[in-house]
Amino acid sequence: MVAVAQTCVVCKPILLSFIIHTTFQELRKKKRLTQARLPKKIKSSQSRVAKIERAEASVSLDLIVRSIFALGSSKKEIGRIILAKTA
Repeated sequence: MVAVAQTCVVCKPILLSFIIHTTFQELRKKKRLTQARLPKKIKSSQSRVAKIERAEASVSLDLIVRSIFALGSSKKEIGRIILAKTA
């Protein structure tokens, strides 16, 4: 799928979205936070956390990125993750 995504203009945003949502879930689990405990940290609700992890379109990219930062990631770390998973 990655090889296709590198040549497919429509596939790139879908792959990037998948990577960002997956990264969020991996970080939450790494920090050993439940979907019920995380909302206080990101100033949102449990249902929004679940929607982020399901990659629902109704969740803004801003909320996802702010949530990833709230879990302790830096801009550089997010960039490295995206590059590694799309290479």
